[in-house]
Amino acid sequence: MFRSIVAGMLIVALLAPPLLATPVEIVQIVIAGGFGAKAAYTVSDQTLRWTDGVAGFLLDTAGNAYEFDQVAVAAACTGMTDQSAGGQARASFSSDNWSLSMIDSVTGMSATLAGTLYPGAKWVEEETAANSDVLAGKGFVSVTTAAFNGLTAQWGDDNNKAGLQSTMPLSYGFNLAEFLTQDFGSENVTIFLFADETLIPEPLTMLLLGVGAVGVMRRRRAH
Repeated sequence: MFRSIVAGMLIVALLAPPLLATPVEIVQIVIAGGFGAKAAYTVSDQTLRWTDGVAGFLLDTAGNAYEFDQVAVAAACTGMTDQSAGGQARASFSSDNWSLSMIDSVTGMSATLAGTLYPGAKWVEEETAANSDVLAGKGFVSVTTAAFNGLTAQWGDDNNKAGLQSTMPLSYGFNLAEFLTQDFGSENVTIFLFADETLIPEPLTMLLLGVGAVGVMRRRRAH
């Protein structure tokens, strides 16, 4: 009788569906400055583009970080309106298609997020101060794709409105005064994507967060 009960319990256990791990909520993505992300603005078509990338990481609600050592960043901001004044460059863009793709070459874990500007929103690029040669970008976006492989996760946005932000110290095109007269670019772009669109750090805070992210990644690589 006992053997029959045990055998029955084993059969039930084998036939029962496996317990699914609870997905972690990803609430922030960082592509840190100094890890290959680039930006370039061309006057001829008035388009700002993001390209390349080397490393980045995801953060979940518990503060856990998931690092990726292969990153591909892409964006095209169009529909530019120059709003520069007083020697301080500023412009808004009415269209922004962007994507962030990341792979961890060791574990095979990957993440891809992509989207567009939130309906009615603008992407704004503005010098942090007149003749500072540092541009801060920000805008509300809709995440249309959020795919995770090798990680049980979900994007933690509850209203399809996220905050996308960037800082770019210019590598060329110095003494920028407006968006209508010269090409410019940066090879040291820091990019943040926040599931909570109300998180809007100041440009200086963005730079400090980017420096901190670089330090975290370098320490992990050293180990």
